[in-house]
Amino acid sequence: MLQELELLSESLRCAPQGSLENTVFRRVTRAEWAEIKTSGRIPQPGAVALLVVPPLNHKETSNGRDSDESPSRTRINLPPLSLLHGTRIEDHEGVRPEALLSTPQVPLYNGLALFPCRSMRWKLYRSFQKALLIERRARWRQGGPSRGAERSLDSGAKVVRDQASHAYLLRSDENTVWRADSVPLAIALWRVRIWEGQGWEGDMGNYGG
Repeated sequence: MLQELELLSESLRCAPQGSLENTVFRRVTRAEWAEIKTSGRIPQPGAVALLVVPPLNHKETSNGRDSDESPSRTRINLPPLSLLHGTRIEDHEGVRPEALLSTPQVPLYNGLALFPCRSMRWKLYRSFQKALLIERRARWRQGGPSRGAERSLDSGAKVVRDQASHAYLLRSDENTVWRADSVPLAIALWRVRIWEGQGWEGDMGNYGG
């Protein structure tokens, strides 16, 4: 998964023309994150994955590792590695719900469960920051805001609703594919999900199957 993230960053760097419409990777705002938690849906267009990765503390980032590397200890009381969320769909007047196709679902990954070892989670966080920097520079070259929808200013003060959250959105649609292909990274994430036993028949909870 980390290798695919690195390859995606290199693809974005080699094709730097970007705008808000074809952004492949970005952080969602606090307002967007609050809506996702409230509605249980991921309505962002082109979403293929959402990853929640809180920043590491000073001890974790000082050397990129910690004296306690035991995954077994960090797994205690962790949330599920991933949960499937539906996307926002329009109401179909006069059509019976059972006649509709199944609602598309987007996996939401929890970074703490995805990488319980701190040193690996530091590598994930650092790779995310690299990809974000490339995307911001691409939008800046196109004359757009360097931070896109992640942050806005009002009379010199940050607007809390538009500040960036700890959730990272991976997109893939007809707009993003002209810049970089994010599907291999989405597949790598899905494989981690399967490796950890999610998505199999008989699996309980909001894991699919």
